[in-house]
Amino acid sequence: GNSHSIGLKRHQKIIKGNVNVPATCVLEKTSLVVTQSNGTKYWKVKTIEVRDNETGNVLNTETELTIRDQQLQNWLSSYGVNLYYPPLTEEQQKKKKAVNKPLVAIEQLFHALPRLQNCQGIESMTQLCKYVEEEKEKNLKKGLALMEKGLITFDCCWEAFAIGKQVAVELPSSNGTIVGTKILSLNYSRGIVPFWQMSGKVIKSDGKEFYEHILNFSIGYFTSPTPFENLNVQPLTNPVRIRLEERGTKFREIALSHKYMQYEGFFQKASGFGVSKFKADGRVMVDVTTVSY
Repeated sequence: GNSHSIGLKRHQKIIKGNVNVPATCVLEKTSLVVTQSNGTKYWKVKTIEVRDNETGNVLNTETELTIRDQQLQNWLSSYGVNLYYPPLTEEQQKKKKAVNKPLVAIEQLFHALPRLQNCQGIESMTQLCKYVEEEKEKNLKKGLALMEKGLITFDCCWEAFAIGKQVAVELPSSNGTIVGTKILSLNYSRGIVPFWQMSGKVIKSDGKEFYEHILNFSIGYFTSPTPFENLNVQPLTNPVRIRLEERGTKFREIALSHKYMQYEGFFQKASGFGVSKFKADGRVMVDVTTVSY
């Protein structure tokens, strides 16, 4: 069942921030380097290269926008865009600066674009949507090229994990159990680090009946192109689908009421001296009703 893990530990250090860094930020194996800065009177664009510390190779390019215009800030917030306000530096605090201009990662705007295009008659929003639409096409091409190699970058997740896509999710809270679901919602959020927050439905049982349960899961920020198989959420492949369908068939057979069944195999018992294994052939009772309460 759960011996196969779809999520492997990443070997790169997670930093406090996405591309939301004011200058070069050194990581364990990669660096985020601001390479250029430009934009319009409404926003400022920063292009950040993710570089390999050993070779100097550019592994990925990310983009963030500083929103200069107050009206544009208000409109973006009203359409559900999560704006991030960088904390003030000590120098800024000494100069009594009130607050920094908010930042937004461009991949959040790719995801929000259909909503933003409903905003009519606002020049700043019209210009922004045109810019985001052009950049979105470039991002889609990058994402397709990466997917052909089995890779993904954080800024391409908005398309790879779009609403309606079927995915396999590893649940750390359930000893790494893998479940299959269809994505019902996708949102860009930012705590200490950015992450894509998703939800989907799974079928559960209380022993008396089956019911649908909303499952929340997420993908945290990562800097460089990463194999899908290293993520805790990944597109549902045929081999995984077959395995989950087999498990689902068995679940449907035993998930209601209680049943006596025959078991042949071993049990494991953990103690302070380690794990001991002993033969445990015999009858067992599967009682989902009692366990669920």
